[in-house]
Amino acid sequence: MKTQYGIINENQLDAYMSKLIGRVFKIIPMNEEQVSTLEAYVDSLLRELMGNSKLFLGEELLSVCGTLKGLDYSDHRLLKSDVFKAIELIEKARERVK
Repeated sequence: MKTQYGIINENQLDAYMSKLIGRVFKIIPMNEEQVSTLEAYVDSLLRELMGNSKLFLGEELLSVCGTLKGLDYSDHRLLKSDVFKAIELIEKARERVK
């Protein structure tokens, strides 16, 4: 895949998306353990996703950003549902770029 910064091969992109899924999933145990840096972690992840969505991954990652930005840290059931929704969107993006 060609970007403004050069070519990203399919293996690199697949590896990135796999790691991204793990990083998004990590939100669930961080919330369960009431990790004090959870919001900072999600904000950092959002900044990365916004940059990458502009580069090569399009509308799915913009939807992931919206979902993560709207996380309700006080409702674990809803947070867990939203995290799995975000992971599903990442998997759709991953399939689209293969």
